[in-house]
Amino acid sequence: MDLDCLSCRTVFTAPDFLACCRSYNRAANASSWICAHCGDQVDIRVVDDEIQRGYIYGAGTAHFSNEHQLPLPGVRAIEDGDALLVTLAGHEWRIPPRAPGKSPGTPG
Repeated sequence: MDLDCLSCRTVFTAPDFLACCRSYNRAANASSWICAHCGDQVDIRVVDDEIQRGYIYGAGTAHFSNEHQLPLPGVRAIEDGDALLVTLAGHEWRIPPRAPGKSPGTPG
């Protein structure tokens, strides 16, 4: 399945899309995704067989608001300490934790 950037409409293969995940916000169970082409940042959540696009907001604590689901059969996400381990078709990506002091939704 191909996934696209909502800003520039560049199409990514699933592995290339997942490689653009930059940081994981454990409190919101969401990751910052940054387009390798235009640099736009989007908050995503990886769940079994699906990628969810949305945004992180604070209401006492960080929350993720899911706005759009993208089916991605076979994708799996497992918390690895403060990081997120994502697997798909024998490949894996470790999304590092959000840097301390960064507000929800801020890359890296």
